[in-house]
Amino acid sequence: MKRVAVIADFHCGHPTGLTPEAWQFRLGSSKERDDLANYQNEAWGRYLEIVDKVKPIDALFIVGDCIDGRETGRHLVSEDRADQCEMAKACILPWGVVDHTAPTKLSGRKPIEPDVVMVYGTGRHTGRSEKWERQIARDIHAEIASNQFVDVDGVMFKLRHKIGRSGIPYGKFTALAREAVWNELKAARGKAPKASVHLFAHCHYFAGCFEDQWLAVAVPALQGASEYGMEEASGDVNWGVVWFDIEDGQYDMDQKIVSMDSAKPEVIHL
Repeated sequence: MKRVAVIADFHCGHPTGLTPEAWQFRLGSSKERDDLANYQNEAWGRYLEIVDKVKPIDALFIVGDCIDGRETGRHLVSEDRADQCEMAKACILPWGVVDHTAPTKLSGRKPIEPDVVMVYGTGRHTGRSEKWERQIARDIHAEIASNQFVDVDGVMFKLRHKIGRSGIPYGKFTALAREAVWNELKAARGKAPKASVHLFAHCHYFAGCFEDQWLAVAVPALQGASEYGMEEASGDVNWGVVWFDIEDGQYDMDQKIVSMDSAKPEVIHL
């Protein structure tokens, strides 16, 4: 059996992005900063709990938007995209991935390093020309492209970051089914491998639909609700991780979706 974990939308650098401990806001600055500090601390702790639950893994799929970039958000943890890339690597390493730019430490038996496959995120976050996620991929020896087809023990996965988002609860599945059917048509014409599992991100919600030949999933995010989401967008943010157990062409999917205590809105009592 092989286990594959799937993570996406860290948005490192944003205050509600996945923030390793070394970069978290410190308490005592202001109520707004304190609220963000509490959220960052809780989210990081929950993330490490999931990693420990799911490991060991044979492969890690990273479905885009590892960093937040410079153009969005208020009170960014860091506007330096190189620094954001370091944060993103710190989010990836707990899975057993190795940062090959770090000093080599002599130790005993070398651990088994999972294979890492990445796709590019949204240009406004990760760089339209620079493609900062390429730097992350280089440092951890990952494969990266706009679309990826990956065969894991007889199950063909297709990875792409962007998928149409819907603010209508029952509309979440339309874009997923559309992409799966397009793949069926392209495969029939010999223009693409036929995928059994389609993985997308970008929406920051968890949704899926299936037929007997395919499963299409919008995987949850690892960024909490941003000021844009709270001020302008309908719907909800789903925070978490999904993973697959694969053997002889068959697969099972599991997930952990977390509701953060520190993200619940306060009620004003008059």
